Amino acid sequence: MAKEVSDTTEKIARQIRLAIAEKSVAPSNEWVSKKTGITAMSIGRYLKGERAIPMPAYVAICKAFDLDPAEIMTLALNQ
Repeated sequence: MAKEVSDTTEKIARQIRLAIAEKSVAPSNEWVSKKTGITAMSIGRYLKGERAIPMPAYVAICKAFDLDPAEIMTLALNQ
């Protein structure tokens, strides 16, 4: 049985995906994995909103895309 994720988790994942799309990049989960040290499978789950993103992973993913973690969080929580 799959774990349910919070609305906040889904909003954060959605905001990261939107920010990445605005940069017109579409790297593979493997690329993100190499940049962050997080497994490609976990990256996929985080960005789909299937799993809550631990704060260190959240910051690493934002850093990989040159995104401001505070800005992403603010936008996500104000959706």
